[in-house]
Amino acid sequence: MGLVCPSHIDDVSVVPGKEELGQKEKDLNTMSEAKSKVDFKGHEWVRKYVDLEAGRVKPDLVEEYLHELFKKRIAVLDGAMGTMIQGYKLEEQDFRGERFKEHKHPLKGNNDILVLTRPDVISAIHEKYYRAGADICETNTFNGTSIAQ
Repeated sequence: MGLVCPSHIDDVSVVPGKEELGQKEKDLNTMSEAKSKVDFKGHEWVRKYVDLEAGRVKPDLVEEYLHELFKKRIAVLDGAMGTMIQGYKLEEQDFRGERFKEHKHPLKGNNDILVLTRPDVISAIHEKYYRAGADICETNTFNGTSIAQ
């Protein structure tokens, strides 16, 4: 699993082709190997606030986490969720899952429902951002309106 470095996210202005995506994944894997040598789990601050198994800040400590973070420095927000999701080459059945198996409209591209149908993908993307140094991860909300749904 490759990592995404926030400084590289802004470089992606168009959806890369298969060859470019393959090279980016190789580059990201190289970065991953380098970053895996950093023991971020050993940092006291991470141990206190982050549930590494769940890949998120401990729910009961979110407000305290944010206050402490903003006192110390500018926070790093995750990057392009849509671009990261596209890298997984998901198909219609990934978006439908069991929950929306019989839905009457096509769902491919409705990234917001992936938290319900492919939470493993969303969690993996968040983990990549956290490992790359993001302080805050958000879930894609491009389609987060009743009209879009």
